[in-house]
Amino acid sequence: MANHSRWVYVILAAFVTGCNGAGDQQPPPSQQQPGPAATSLPKSSPAAPGLVALPAQKLDRIRPEGTAEPITMRLVQPASSMPFVTYVPKDMVVESARSDAGEAHHFYANFGGKLNKDAFLLIFIYPPNASQQDAVRLAKAFQDTHQQKNHFVDLDLRLHGDRYYYVARQYPYEYADGFGPRAHRILDEWKWLPALPTATP
Repeated sequence: MANHSRWVYVILAAFVTGCNGAGDQQPPPSQQQPGPAATSLPKSSPAAPGLVALPAQKLDRIRPEGTAEPITMRLVQPASSMPFVTYVPKDMVVESARSDAGEAHHFYANFGGKLNKDAFLLIFIYPPNASQQDAVRLAKAFQDTHQQKNHFVDLDLRLHGDRYYYVARQYPYEYADGFGPRAHRILDEWKWLPALPTATP
């Protein structure tokens, strides 16, 4: 875990020096520096605000241990100030919470009907007024408080439009074959939606 922790700190340090490929928005080429590769959410693109064209569920395949396995994915669109939609495996549970610090959207393992909140994908969205320093500080605090023996933990700090957010994953090593491919499918299916218009007085 020590080597992995250094990797996460490199990601955060690279972000401070110029948002080093950490999300939807890329810095100018002159500011980019080499850094560790990370799975990225789709870049911002036009999308219809409704879900009319999207089925409520669909069949998909994941490859735990290299063998294709059918899986049912369900459509989810939690309430968010940065609207999004994605598909989530039926054996995962989605929970969202909001505070002054931001919005937390957790995708927990619920394999065999057994909820395990120690295995999750987290999308944390900062408030609109969060600075780069705020974003880095809270991301580092998450990483510092989630180091556990025999657990995989990683974090990727990103920028969508003018809003900061991070993608974090945590799970016991024995969950790697099942949880990793599921988290990957959630991120692959992720689509940002147009922000809802702000009401005027």
